[in-house]
Amino acid sequence: MANSTTVDHQALMNAFDGDRTLLAEAIGFFIEDYPPVLDDIRRSMSAADGDGLKRSAHALKGMLGNFGATEACLLADRLEAMGRNRSAENGSHLIADLADKIERIVQDLNRLTQDSCS
Repeated sequence: MANSTTVDHQALMNAFDGDRTLLAEAIGFFIEDYPPVLDDIRRSMSAADGDGLKRSAHALKGMLGNFGATEACLLADRLEAMGRNRSAENGSHLIADLADKIERIVQDLNRLTQDSCS
């Protein structure tokens, strides 16, 4: 990536009409809501539950899309397709990559809210 961010801060501020309070609330909801969904993805992969994997990956893809996290969305989309196709090849690797990207997204979103408060 050319820059050090995982989300486009300006595009995100535009999407929230410059409302930093609303953006901070959305970030808070995401930080609270994504861990159980990621856990569901892991459980579904381990149990070879294609429907569960598809459903959870789709939900996470939507959450990530709210922040314009394109790379992470693509990984979630691949996991969703794996669930739909009932294929688990490289699934654990994809989940690990996705978890890593989400951790960087959370750090970036936290920096964004900290910057907006200073």
